Formats: sequence, structure tokens, C-alpha cells
Amino acid sequence: MKCGKETKSDRFFCQECLDDMERYPVKPDTPVYLPPVIRQERKTQRFTPPPAPEEQVAQLRRTNRRLRVFLLLAVLILGVVCYLWLWPRQTQEPMDKGRNYTVGTSNTEP
Repeated sequence: MKCGKETKSDRFFCQECLDDMERYPVKPDTPVYLPPVIRQERKTQRFTPPPAPEEQVAQLRRTNRRLRVFLLLAVLILGVVCYLWLWPRQTQEPMDKGRNYTVGTSNTEP
């Protein structure tokens, strides 16, 4: 509780803190402030050696293959979208000049 070191489950102070408290005793009935216990999980970072050069080359080749497949699919999808967008415009019959209107008849006589 004093220095933050981990101790056995039934102890509140480590041996160093107990020795320190013996050297500097406190009178009985003296109020002592103890900070709240905050337990933090310690993450141990393990050293992982870099992969061997052969493995690095193999990994780069796999990445390169994935990128080529992705680009091929992207170009294929773009081509299909462009074809479907342009196809209806090509199948329409062109209008003759002067035929872009309709002539209606009126029921009123002049």
C-alpha cells in the first residue's frame, strides 16, 4: 500500500516498507493517511525477433499478389459499371431533325 509493489495476498506492505516503518516508528493513535490502492495490470512486452529475410520476401510476395487481385477486381467492376451506364444510351434510336416534337390537333375551328 505504501510503495505500490506487489506483495503476497495476505500482506499490505512489502518487506522494504516494513523495515522503513520499523526505523521510523509512529506514536500510537497517530492518524496515518493511506492512499487508495490502484491495481494496474502490467503488460509485459515480449521481444519478437524480426522475421527471417526469406519470410519477409514471402510476405511481400503475398501482399503484392493481394494488391494485384484487388486492382484487377476494381478495374473489372469499374468496367462493368461504365458499360451498364453507357449501354442504354447507345441503344436509343437517334431522332430525325425536326422530329423532336409532336403535332396535336385542336378541337376548335378557326
